[in-house]
Amino acid sequence: MSKICDNKSVGQIIYKGNILLMIERKNFPKSYALPAGHLDGDTFDIAARRETKEEVGINIL
Repeated sequence: MSKICDNKSVGQIIYKGNILLMIERKNFPKSYALPAGHLDGDTFDIAARRETKEEVGINIL
């Protein structure tokens, strides 16, 4: 099944104490970023949970 691109995105700012979680981007432009992604037809809450699990393996509430 193909994903639905609705041109909406979600990003998460995740802290543990004073440490900020960032990911190293492998695609252009190579840099660091917050876990994020497209809604793909989901709500913001569901997409935030899905993208965080996909990108860093963490379940968020």
